[in-house]
Amino acid sequence: MAQCETYTYGGVGECTALRKPVRAIMLTDPGTTITLANAKIIGTTDAAGWMAILAPKVATSTTEKGVLIDLKRGVENTTEAAEMATAGGTGFIEQVGDQMPRMSGYGLMSYSEYMGYFKAQGKSFDIPIVLSNGNLLMTPSGTSYKGFRGRVFVTKGAIPKSGADLQKECFFDIIFDDAEEWENMVEISSAFTYTELKDLNPVGLDVEVTTAYEGTGGTATIKVTKRATDTPFTGVAAAANIQITRAENDVAVVVSAVAQTNAAIGSYIVTATAALVGPVYARITAESATKRTYVSKEFRLV
Repeated sequence: MAQCETYTYGGVGECTALRKPVRAIMLTDPGTTITLANAKIIGTTDAAGWMAILAPKVATSTTEKGVLIDLKRGVENTTEAAEMATAGGTGFIEQVGDQMPRMSGYGLMSYSEYMGYFKAQGKSFDIPIVLSNGNLLMTPSGTSYKGFRGRVFVTKGAIPKSGADLQKECFFDIIFDDAEEWENMVEISSAFTYTELKDLNPVGLDVEVTTAYEGTGGTATIKVTKRATDTPFTGVAAAANIQITRAENDVAVVVSAVAQTNAAIGSYIVTATAALVGPVYARITAESATKRTYVSKEFRLV
């Protein structure tokens, strides 16, 4: 049964400050929550703060639980007005639908990085909103907080834009699906700046398989560079740095060795299980003593 909530008058504030503008969003796995105390801090280890979500070590979490998308190139509020209906005969107007928040933004990133989001197309995430001062817009979840449930849409394989429109090349359309979460929106004052939060994220890597997988010996040569550059990445020091993410036709896939002979130019010979059918997908991950420091997009190893 529909019912009205109790309304009481709340006075008029002396402060008329406006909120800071949106600078970024975070995509996190649905159901990812964080306590108020941890939402306020970066964290010094991956056991607390945003480090536990954005940059956990492999022993804590096989993959990261979220990623930050910098929308410095522009943000637009594309929320449509709630549906209103006019009764026939009486002309009485009533709101018959909720206002569903929606936004679009243009990523401050290379197109190589943008391509990594193609597989996020249409998927649901819990999405915290990050303001320019590092504060966060979130919604309560029990005694903790979470991002707003929403779906992300991108533009796959578009022709490059021209002139000033190039800044709009990395387009994100975010549609939120739960209006009630927004009714309970909370702004969390953080103890960090936006830049500190962005710097927490692992640095992106690109991987190219330069010599195809050879089934008898189970080897393939990969070239690893920092995202959208020709700078070699020299940190693939062990088999543990290569995570197998998907093996569609092989029950067991193990990376047993990574040859370091040409590590100075970012080239490695990877030894995996021999005679794989494939396809097998992997990614690179590296970490420091406290957090994950580098990750690559998923690439096809076999």
